[in-house]
Amino acid sequence: MTTSTRRQRLIAAAVGTIALSAAGPSVAQSITARDSAQRDRVVHQFTVETEPLRGATFACGKLTLRAIHGTEIETTEGDLRNGVAHVFISRVWRRVELRGSDGLTYRASGVTAAWFVLHAPDFDTPVHGLEVNQAMFRGGPRKSPGWLRERIKWTDRHATDHVNGPCRFGK
Repeated sequence: MTTSTRRQRLIAAAVGTIALSAAGPSVAQSITARDSAQRDRVVHQFTVETEPLRGATFACGKLTLRAIHGTEIETTEGDLRNGVAHVFISRVWRRVELRGSDGLTYRASGVTAAWFVLHAPDFDTPVHGLEVNQAMFRGGPRKSPGWLRERIKWTDRHATDHVNGPCRFGK
């Protein structure tokens, strides 16, 4: 199963934003010989953003889980040198509660680690990259309805996406 469209947009936005904000207007222009000092300059960007997870859904077999509380904290760090951006992104879930289709409340923890290499002028598609997402769901009569692990790998601007575990991203 592939990742949700929302998730793909978040990945592209995070990667594109860090690369473009780190690059500034110098990437939009072609770099000429007289700009060699600018070309050798290293630009570093660090951001932390918090987003609510409310409304995110997951399916664990016949059980559907919908986030009713909690946040995702995303930390992005990137370096730009000679038209090549190296980006690291981490995401951590905090105080996440989900309502199950069975009427019970569940807790969840989640973590993401991602590394990307992007080349100018296309900072929207990673040349190489790896993103690993892991979510664990706890609570209910059996203590855990399940987990999911997603691995997205970019090679030569082509992504392959694998999701494992008894749970999946909801629609």
